[in-house]
Amino acid sequence: IFTYSTAFDYENITRIMLYTLKNHTQRQFRFWCLSSFRDGIPKGVDTVVLSRFWPHFLSNPKDIHYFDLSSKFVFPDLIFGPTVDYVLVVNSDIVFRKDVSAFEKLDMSNSAVAMPIISSNDRNRNVYWNQRDFIASRLKRPFHNSAIAWFNMNLWRESQGGDFYRDLYEKVTYPNSHVFEIDNELINLEQLNIQVLSLQKEIIYTASYSMKEMVNQSFAILNNDRNGV
Repeated sequence: IFTYSTAFDYENITRIMLYTLKNHTQRQFRFWCLSSFRDGIPKGVDTVVLSRFWPHFLSNPKDIHYFDLSSKFVFPDLIFGPTVDYVLVVNSDIVFRKDVSAFEKLDMSNSAVAMPIISSNDRNRNVYWNQRDFIASRLKRPFHNSAIAWFNMNLWRESQGGDFYRDLYEKVTYPNSHVFEIDNELINLEQLNIQVLSLQKEIIYTASYSMKEMVNQSFAILNNDRNGV
């Protein structure tokens, strides 16, 4: 399991994420994180703490938010060695309600990464992923959200997924360039180079503001209001 940051601002929600993950998962797992915990590593969790760094060959992120979101796809092939076959990359503000070992049952033989699809009315042009230019840029492929991403590390390396993402990152960090979401927008453009598997309904998340019936049936919940944790 890898999450982009345990900076002090995220520490409490990261601990909640780990608590729900541990209580709903029967399998052993190892947790990798960037930076450390102010109040000590969570008890009972096999944790690897990495120093916060940024590849010297990439332009520095413009702020901590860019760093956190970009790291989900910049780092996996730089951090995990060839003995690591699969990695679950999650946002710190995910709350799990079911066993994440369900990801191991996915057929990833041809896919480098699996993510949930964002459901939205195609006629709603107010959201950027439904704007014509962006739909055309990804050749009408579905739009995925990366709050939960299951990596087949062997195919991610073989298909040079990390290199493609870092190349896109470098292009959008030019002066006067604009990107709506540095994680979601770029990984969806990368579908032109790698195979992305759309997660089944049984293992996707719902937003915390969703209807109660949807939240009760969801695999995980993305907390959209950190002040309400």
